[in-house]
Amino acid sequence: MLELTQLERSVLDTMLSGPERWKGSLRDQLSRLRVQSREDTGAGTYTYFEAGADVKPADVPEHYSKSPLEVRARHPQLSGEIFCLLWLNEGRIALLEIASGSTPLPTDEKFVFAR
Repeated sequence: MLELTQLERSVLDTMLSGPERWKGSLRDQLSRLRVQSREDTGAGTYTYFEAGADVKPADVPEHYSKSPLEVRARHPQLSGEIFCLLWLNEGRIALLEIASGSTPLPTDEKFVFAR
């Protein structure tokens, strides 16, 4: 089974932070979330998740049912920002898209996130 990378974990933690109840429900999904596959496009990565049938869907606001959650990040080794999009499917975490312009991305913890 594939594990979350440090960057994926940091992106998810940043995106799902906050007092909103629906974000708390999505945070609860993280412990039972499985990385189904990961695709490196050369310009970023796609991480596909599988949530078991026993994972309770979050009551996500309508807007996020059609548009992703978004966060940007900077790193001292990168010339520009990376853009991270989290796609949900019926209240479950489905896909994390990290657009960076090139890969591989740094693996350390020097990313600084902004919404």
